[in-house]
Amino acid sequence: MASVSEAQAPNEEKGDRVLETEEQRAILDRQLHGLQDETAKRNLGPWTYANQWDYIVLTLSSIAGIAAGAANPLLVVIFGQLAGTFTGFENGSIPGSTLRSKTNQFALYYVYLAVAEFVLIYTSTVGFYWSGDRIVRRMRRAYLKAIIRQNMSFFDTLGIGKVTSHITSDMTTIQEALTSKLSIALYAASNFLSAFIIAFIIYPRLAGILCSVLVAMILVTTSTTRFAIKNDKISKKFYSTAASIAQEAITSIRHVTAYGSQKQLADRYERLLRGSETSGVKSRVYVALLIGWSSAMPCFTYALGWYAGGHYLSQGHTTVSAVVSATVAIVNGSFAMVRVIPTMENFVSSITSATATFEIIERQSPQDPFSTAGETPASVEGNIELKGVEVVYPSRKDTKVLKGVDISIPALKTTALVGLSGCGKSTVLGLLERFYEPTAGSVRLDGHELQDLNLQWLRSQMAYVGQEPTLFSTTIYENIRHGLINSGVSETPEQTKERVIAAAKLASAHDFISTLPNGYDTEVGEKGISLSGGQRQRIAIARAVVSGPKILLLDEATSALDTRSEKAVQQALDNASKGRTTVVIAHRLSTIRNADNIIVMQAGEVMEQGTHSVLLAKNGIYADLVQKQQIVDSVGDNGDAGSESESDEKVQIERAESRANPNAGEKGAGNSVTIIEGEGDLATQKELKPSLWLATKVILKLNYPERWLLIGGMVMAFFAGFTLLLQAIWFAEVLSAFSLNDTDRMVSQVNLWSLLFTMTGIYAFIVAGSNGIFFAISTERLARRVRDVTLRSILRQNIAFFDDKAHGTGVMASRLSSSSSDLSGLGGAVMGCIMTFTATIAISLILCLAVGWKLSLVCAAVIPLLTALGWVRMEFISVFDGKIRLAGERAATYASEAVGAIRTVASGGLEGYVLESYREIQAEQAAKSLPAILRASVFYAVSQGINFLAAALVFWYGSGLLASGEYTLKQYYICFIGLIWGSGIAGSLFNFSPDMSKAAHAACDLQTLFDRTPEIDSWDESGEHMAKETCQGHLKFEGVSFAYPSRSDITVLRDLDLDIPAGKFVALVGASGSGKTTVLGLLERFYDATRGRITLDGQDISGLNINEYRHMFSLVSQEPAIYSGTIRENLTTGLDPKKPVTEDDIIAACKDANIYSFITSLPEGFETDVGSSGSMLSGGQKQRLTIARALLRAAPILILDEATAALDSDSEKLVQEALNATSRGRTTVAIAHRLSSIQHADIIYMLDRGQVVEKGSHAELVKKRGAYFKLVQIQGL
Repeated sequence: MASVSEAQAPNEEKGDRVLETEEQRAILDRQLHGLQDETAKRNLGPWTYANQWDYIVLTLSSIAGIAAGAANPLLVVIFGQLAGTFTGFENGSIPGSTLRSKTNQFALYYVYLAVAEFVLIYTSTVGFYWSGDRIVRRMRRAYLKAIIRQNMSFFDTLGIGKVTSHITSDMTTIQEALTSKLSIALYAASNFLSAFIIAFIIYPRLAGILCSVLVAMILVTTSTTRFAIKNDKISKKFYSTAASIAQEAITSIRHVTAYGSQKQLADRYERLLRGSETSGVKSRVYVALLIGWSSAMPCFTYALGWYAGGHYLSQGHTTVSAVVSATVAIVNGSFAMVRVIPTMENFVSSITSATATFEIIERQSPQDPFSTAGETPASVEGNIELKGVEVVYPSRKDTKVLKGVDISIPALKTTALVGLSGCGKSTVLGLLERFYEPTAGSVRLDGHELQDLNLQWLRSQMAYVGQEPTLFSTTIYENIRHGLINSGVSETPEQTKERVIAAAKLASAHDFISTLPNGYDTEVGEKGISLSGGQRQRIAIARAVVSGPKILLLDEATSALDTRSEKAVQQALDNASKGRTTVVIAHRLSTIRNADNIIVMQAGEVMEQGTHSVLLAKNGIYADLVQKQQIVDSVGDNGDAGSESESDEKVQIERAESRANPNAGEKGAGNSVTIIEGEGDLATQKELKPSLWLATKVILKLNYPERWLLIGGMVMAFFAGFTLLLQAIWFAEVLSAFSLNDTDRMVSQVNLWSLLFTMTGIYAFIVAGSNGIFFAISTERLARRVRDVTLRSILRQNIAFFDDKAHGTGVMASRLSSSSSDLSGLGGAVMGCIMTFTATIAISLILCLAVGWKLSLVCAAVIPLLTALGWVRMEFISVFDGKIRLAGERAATYASEAVGAIRTVASGGLEGYVLESYREIQAEQAAKSLPAILRASVFYAVSQGINFLAAALVFWYGSGLLASGEYTLKQYYICFIGLIWGSGIAGSLFNFSPDMSKAAHAACDLQTLFDRTPEIDSWDESGEHMAKETCQGHLKFEGVSFAYPSRSDITVLRDLDLDIPAGKFVALVGASGSGKTTVLGLLERFYDATRGRITLDGQDISGLNINEYRHMFSLVSQEPAIYSGTIRENLTTGLDPKKPVTEDDIIAACKDANIYSFITSLPEGFETDVGSSGSMLSGGQKQRLTIARALLRAAPILILDEATAALDSDSEKLVQEALNATSRGRTTVAIAHRLSSIQHADIIYMLDRGQVVEKGSHAELVKKRGAYFKLVQIQGL
């Protein structure tokens, strides 16, 4: 598989002809890769985004963390002194009273250290969390700013899924590294260094020998980490591509549902996840080996220290206290690193995530809207001139889109561009907006070279309306007001409101807005989903004209409007065009007949120019296009049609929409009536609460196929729990041996226990490494499976689910990325460590109770306290993470929405507004996070400081037992080392509180999603079966009423009766919002009727098998859904896997859709990569590809929702002929604003206010001279 751009690379000869000079190649290169200014490289890192206050807080936090870590080894010094005292007591050189006195003194030192540790750790934790949160907020803003400032070529290859993944899971990983992980790492590093310094001060000779262990640790760590990072990068590349596919599938959920392509897209997603899994396993295996070595290292250090120390003692070169202090200090420092090893995976992930993020942030856009460079003329007349302009898209280096074009666009005039799809019309507008650069020639505005002008200033002089209107998830008022943001207009709120309303009136939007319950304050939903296509288009037009721009660019601006709306809006646009330069692209030639100049383009060249009448007289290309669009019937002239039409335009369906409950008075209406009150599938769903137990259950369920790996990992983790216990026993034996007066016997005993320490180290390496490898495989498979199951569960949901703002497509895409990562974060090393720590505590407690129950009970008393403190801390963090998750989801949704609408953002100069809105969302998050940080840090600091108090208690109480002769030195050491170290591990257990908390919330979200059974369930195999071969295609609506679940107080369809005979072509026409698209939604069973029933061949569709039923339909809508992948993959998406298509079938469908010649012109043909969401295809090409896909389904029922809206006249005629031929013998239901495309329909239903107002053939309706006749008259040329 090769992308379009990749496909051209080998074709040097052809490429050389298209790109003739080095300058042209440089132009394309900078559009693809950005400006290559090495002097501007900043070597960005997380600390780049820290300000002075952050540095002050981080410095204080670092000092506190370092001091806390450095204080820990002081325990070793005290312990060494105590060991010397105990040894003296054991061999009789120190009396019991001295033992008690010194022990009390040392215990008091421990209390002082406990207080200091609490203060230092609290300060460090709060500081790192606070500053880390602030830094990552700025990083997210910097990333979003870097994204929205890029030129359009950048977005031709970047999927929105990648942006969502970077700004959610990747940034969250970086935040963890800068907060909890960094503070732990700094503490451990300080502990490590402090311990080595103390060791060298106490006994440099032995410390120098033990440094060999440090060298070995560094070598192993650096080598394994390097390989781990390499494989993790590969894994992330696979996942990034998979994330784009998932994002596309979720955002085009209606098409996915209609085609039943959930499984196909999920399978493609899963295949990429498997690629990610393979490299991810390798990365984790290297980390597992590192963990194994880290677990073995303390044992090897003890073995070497005791062996060498025993010989030095026998020679009288040192004391027991020095040997013990130096050895334990080295192990203590090294063991601090071992405790933090499970966070190594997070560090590896953070490094790779940050690398990809910073590469994008550092990319210098050649068209930077934030740049202040460039000319800003004092005034604009609006004269535009293109001279000898050539354009080659960076994604298609072998094709000239424009070939030496010369175009003059006079100021204050309307210039129209017409021609076949792909002829270069939209490219001209792209050049004017500076979306792309010309590879030759010049584009000038009032004599100024366009590239020399300041980009923000240039775009502020223009307003752009595209054929696919994009609205933001806010109110109608705010969407229109966005047009003022970059205009420089400064007014009072009252004046702004008046201006917004005036623009809405100009765009013929005010009437329908006024009839909505909340008027201008109505939320439009994600991408404006709560409005019809025509309504969205009019809001976009209002947004464009609200600022009174000097230049108006209209790219099929009325393509989504019905005929009556189009006439009213066209008149508004004609009015808006007065006094400004207007450039119009239109396939409906009726909309540009009054243009001052019409430029006819073909294959990137200007073929004809002139007014409508002049071009008709030439009888050339334009006259041919006009002829193809004229309606066959002669309808005569009616002088009043215009005024009546304008009156009809005001009769919007919304005006009749009841604000009362539509179900009132409808109950008990008859046996055939079905009443659905909202989404009943949610009503009975049990509400889950985040908990660690729930997270564990979800993980075990998803990891069930890896149960033997999990069992193996758990067994190894359990055996790893013996490592500390064995060390405690050997440690006690060594210290007992040191108290022997017989030197030879002492050396012999010490050598034996040193050998056992070595064997224990080998044992620790095997069990810890095996444990890590088992969990490496199971965790990567968990990550793959949880993402796979989550996407399948999301795609399973019915359309009403996504209508809810809480389940918007952006929210669900973000949840797929973040929740999956958070849940799988509890697996692997973390789960193994939890098991090991738990086993260590349990085993140590049992042994110590058996050895010395009195001292053991005293030691054990602190373990529940530590556990309770850790648990309370986790609960606080859980609440904290819950707030962060909600704010993070909202921020990520907003960011992905902005990137998805990048052309709207860029053309409207909304970059600054987007960043400010994003900052406000982050500010809400920050306000909620600080109190939670303060509370949670208290409990964490107490849990760390209490270890010192526990040691003080045991020393004080144990010395009494030792002095009284009740306990031997060996009993004392086993109880002390086993349980005090064990209690320290209990505190360490809750170092994973953030991971546990995130996993708990993720499990709650995911389990809620997994448990949700939608009312219309694509997984449901029940229902009456139906085959394509036996389906006749007779559809019928019987008294159907419907209200959308998200707006249940507004009835859209009212007692609608429709009869769609088998094998007939039935068309639905009417004003925007009249219910046409709702009818298609009900036919596709996106929703079920609120009342009445819909039948197919006499069977109620609600009783049919949903998947088989949907296979009876082929849908082509006005907004084509194209997915990342090859042309072939897109064509075969949604086909019945049981009935594979042949190559001849694919070619025939492409020929019928008039796309075959384009495909074969590409070097890779059907294997050409179309880019993210089809970014490398034009609008018409995408539409024809979806038509070919629909034809391939060979379904008995064809649904056409403005199927040819994005096609030029020539392509439309060819495709319409193909659709007409395809529709023979099958039922066809079409929505069309161009009546020429449905004039041959067998039955035409005219809808208004959710009811049928006229019915008949084209000829019959024309004879009636009613509402349909008026539409025909408006469109006649």
